[in-house]
Amino acid sequence: LTPFEIPPAPALNRLVFAHGWTGTPLQSGWPGGAKALRHFGFTHASVGSWEMPSFYGTPEFAESQKWLDQEARPAGLKVCLTDSPFHIMEALWAQEPDFAEAYGETDPPGKRLCLSYRGKYYQKEIERIVERYRRRQPDLISLDVECFGHALEHVQKCAPCRKLLDDRGVTPEELATDLYAETARELAAAIAQAARDLGQTPPPIGFYHASPAYRYQNVFDFAKLYPAGCQFNNPEVYVRCWPAAAAEIIRADKRLLPPECPIIAWTSPGTLDWEGEAPSGRLFDTLMEELLNGATGTLYYLPVHLCSEDLAAQAQVARLLAPFEEIIATSTLCDTKEWRQGSTGHVSAIRSGDEMLVLLADYEHLGKTTVEARIPVERPVDAVELFTGKRTRLAPGANLLRVTIEGGYRSRPFYIGNRWRERVARR
Repeated sequence: LTPFEIPPAPALNRLVFAHGWTGTPLQSGWPGGAKALRHFGFTHASVGSWEMPSFYGTPEFAESQKWLDQEARPAGLKVCLTDSPFHIMEALWAQEPDFAEAYGETDPPGKRLCLSYRGKYYQKEIERIVERYRRRQPDLISLDVECFGHALEHVQKCAPCRKLLDDRGVTPEELATDLYAETARELAAAIAQAARDLGQTPPPIGFYHASPAYRYQNVFDFAKLYPAGCQFNNPEVYVRCWPAAAAEIIRADKRLLPPECPIIAWTSPGTLDWEGEAPSGRLFDTLMEELLNGATGTLYYLPVHLCSEDLAAQAQVARLLAPFEEIIATSTLCDTKEWRQGSTGHVSAIRSGDEMLVLLADYEHLGKTTVEARIPVERPVDAVELFTGKRTRLAPGANLLRVTIEGGYRSRPFYIGNRWRERVARR
């Protein structure tokens, strides 16, 4: 083992780096604790999904809350809460003699949760999630709902759902998406009321894999969910840290989202069972592609797999982009199809006002390569490579940007504009 030093990341105000799918024991037991997490660029500690009501009265719960209140928040970390609604409802109460009311009324009877069910256990589940909010008071919530993959078939076979189809005069897909949007709005309203009762600002809510580009499990219609049922886009980027694929996932959503809607991705650091390990340099490139295609942050699945070089990569991203959070948070996509010059390289870019962030990369080669792009500028501007601080002057007709890439990090971010010194000085 060779020790190396990771310089501290600055505090971030608009970007999100959250541990994600994990509980407090992993984080509180980390060498250096909450201060170390902040050092690596994390903005949020996380409380994990499968936290049952029976946990609240235990010494372990008290200890975890103490860590959040007395260590994590004072260190500058906010709190992200993940939950698995309706999965947990079924896990908690499926053995109750009357739980069958939560299943669809089909012939023959089955055990598939009904999208139109609003009975006792539905209400208990809403209250369970609200109580989690009251106890943890998170600043951000991500909900993982994956128990309605049968929705289109179900609404056509379930008696109450068939009646709703007739009464509303809608298609099965319209009914399925309407019903879950109603649930999302009810849950968001209940959490918002609990927040106001505590004198808190309601936290933004996202749904895992809910995307404007497709309807996950034929249930999540983002246009119906946003903004009353969810307040940010929460796409899955489980692509073994292949940066170009991450760019396309974020770009596809960004094109279709309302301009003000944030994107906070679920990112795998290349360690899922079906992926295998990915080099840590690819995590740097993937995070850069996400953010420079308009995402405002990421949660990790699974953060337990983040190694020291992964943490160094995240900290580097945070250090480089901290002065430009406002640009990322208010950005629109640039159409870069014609920017690249030659056959080598990958170009991503976002714009806010008269400033841009541009990423030049080469993911097809491991050695030393050169990437060139023509940046469409309307007046003389600076192009500053964020790694080196090297400044190039661009102007209409003299807009060629060139960078040499070598080493494990295969992307190079640039600031384009005339406020470089001002933005860096603020940090």
